[in-house]
Amino acid sequence: MKKIALIVEYDGKHYKGFQSQPNAPTIQNTIENALSMLTKENIAISAAGRTDAGVHAKSQVISFNTMTQNSIQTYINGTNHFLPDDISIKNGCEVDMDFDPRRMAISRKYEYSIDCGSSRSPLTAKFAYYLGKALNVPIMVKGSKYFLGIHDFKNFSTIKRNESKSTIREIYDININKIEKMVYITVEGSAFLSHQVRRMCGALVAVGTEIIKPNIIKDLLENKIVDVTPQTLPAHGLCLVGVNYKYFNLDGDQNEE
Repeated sequence: MKKIALIVEYDGKHYKGFQSQPNAPTIQNTIENALSMLTKENIAISAAGRTDAGVHAKSQVISFNTMTQNSIQTYINGTNHFLPDDISIKNGCEVDMDFDPRRMAISRKYEYSIDCGSSRSPLTAKFAYYLGKALNVPIMVKGSKYFLGIHDFKNFSTIKRNESKSTIREIYDININKIEKMVYITVEGSAFLSHQVRRMCGALVAVGTEIIKPNIIKDLLENKIVDVTPQTLPAHGLCLVGVNYKYFNLDGDQNEE
């Protein structure tokens, strides 16, 4: 037996998230079915992150065990043969049997795309949230600095206040870039709660449109405000763009030598 790790890119629009669900299309179910058809085995996969319904990924990392002895290129091309057009295996390699894409990840990076143009664009609508107004990026950058470090993100998640699950997370880096009419918010952290990134971005948009002051983010993180919930921005603007490991670095397309 051996373990294979694959890099997956997908458009999450037509799926109810990554994680397998009964009677609902998910990324996990679709990939497992494709791998099972290729290997003639009952394949179960593990993943670095469980993206929410409608969220996309450029570099999701998955792994699976198999008794087959195919080449890496066969796992890539063969699985893609059985996958729909909105999911693609981009790269792969054999890894140690103890490799765990979720537990061994040291950080995950997400990017949220916002269209600030005066009129909507059919070319960006699929992967960017259309705001339709200008954002004050410098003041957003000021507000974003409050997110850096270890904080309680209870006010930025869907976790109920009486639940015991930890809401403590660490943000390593956050950047906001404006390119023409587009604004991109990139967040890297140890791990994320459900809806956390989209609510962080919702708070930053509220700062950028001057609905709230930057220091409100600090108050939300310190639980000084309990009657305000940051807006959860639409899922289609969010993309998992990278997962980092200490001893595993695999990204982009796999090309045969």
